[in-house]
Amino acid sequence: MLLRIAMTRLSSPADAEDVVQEVFLKLLTTRPHFRDLEHEKAWLIRTTLHRACDVARAAERRNLPLETAEVLPGGEMPEPSPILSAVQALPAKYSAVIHLYYYEGYSIKEISKLLQIPLPTVGTRLSRGRERPTFKGGCGMNRQNYRAAFDAVDFSPDFEERTLQKLAAMRHASEKEQNKMSMNRTKKITLLAAAAVALLAVTVSAAVLWLTPAQVAEELNDPMLAEAFQSEAAVILNETQTVGDYTVTLMGMVSGANISQWCADVQESRTYAVVSVVRTDGTPLTEENYDVVPCGAFTVTPLVSGYDPRAVNVFTLNGACSSFLRDGRAYYVLDTQSLEIFSDHTVYLALYEGFAAPSYERFSLAEDGTVDLRDNVTGCMFTLPLDTHTADPDAARAFVESTGIPWEPMTDAQLAVQEAHEDLEVEKSADGVGNQTFLIQEAN
Repeated sequence: MLLRIAMTRLSSPADAEDVVQEVFLKLLTTRPHFRDLEHEKAWLIRTTLHRACDVARAAERRNLPLETAEVLPGGEMPEPSPILSAVQALPAKYSAVIHLYYYEGYSIKEISKLLQIPLPTVGTRLSRGRERPTFKGGCGMNRQNYRAAFDAVDFSPDFEERTLQKLAAMRHASEKEQNKMSMNRTKKITLLAAAAVALLAVTVSAAVLWLTPAQVAEELNDPMLAEAFQSEAAVILNETQTVGDYTVTLMGMVSGANISQWCADVQESRTYAVVSVVRTDGTPLTEENYDVVPCGAFTVTPLVSGYDPRAVNVFTLNGACSSFLRDGRAYYVLDTQSLEIFSDHTVYLALYEGFAAPSYERFSLAEDGTVDLRDNVTGCMFTLPLDTHTADPDAARAFVESTGIPWEPMTDAQLAVQEAHEDLEVEKSADGVGNQTFLIQEAN
């Protein structure tokens, strides 16, 4: 897809290949945040078009025809077809719309979203592009002929391999540099796999090397959940962090009622999140080197800022976590009561080594309610993008009270007081204006 989009501005397959490589390297290094796969697709298309235009303009300024550029073995250009020449002769604003319409088969509405231009503008550019003399002169313009013209472009057979090698080299260099740093849970540039998947699909990151959230649900024989992960309600994230020797990816989440066949008789809303884990060094995970039952080598749990981690977690939320291995990667599907009632707070998805309930030994709490892993705990935390309009403070308070755990968590400062007086009780009270008083007395 991207190679042919680049070819709408460039005359050399080698130049198009260079452009696409640069786009994936940019994806790897800049780590843009995408709402979903469609957002990622739009970014890749626009970035490819912009870079191809830059290369074309640079060649024009040097008065160097792109056709004279070095062509890699296997990247020979066939005799230019009338359609290919006509498209390349168009201004970029016309050729982009024409290519997406005739080759990719996108509707005018879809092109409007991809290119982020008004719907009427797309229609105008499509019409004016087709009215150009080069097209009206009899180049045989129709969808079948158009696709045949671009399919005839002969790109290098080793393009994918060469690009993956470049991405791998950059990833290795980045990790080598970051390994010199003494930062805890440093976020590394680990989007190699995402970029490679997008490349191998010659489109965007459709799961070739790993499964999509919908495919994960299908593997668990839950077609309703798979459908939910393909709906507009789903949020595809693909955010990555490192945990010890592992790379952890929060793939996506979705909330709603009756979106899983396993909870179809439960009317209350649930939240589902998909997480994948792979060894950072590329060694495939197996049943022998990675225990996926129960819940693998890690605990996966939601947590909420301002709430005691002992009160709001996967166990108190009547949650469960299913896991399996596929192609050397571990997949987790977290299923809990809906987290949307807490959306006026920061809602985390925590993953930490071992299988145990959250506690003050594993998590620290700041004065502002922020929850974080302690330095001696191997794990990571993601922030879930919940809609704040779905918050229900009354329901949240009722839930916490039902657990029997204190409404507010104890900060590290309060814990220190308690630990210094193990035989004492700490009782907290507040007056009508919010001033807090702590009463320390001997335990009964």
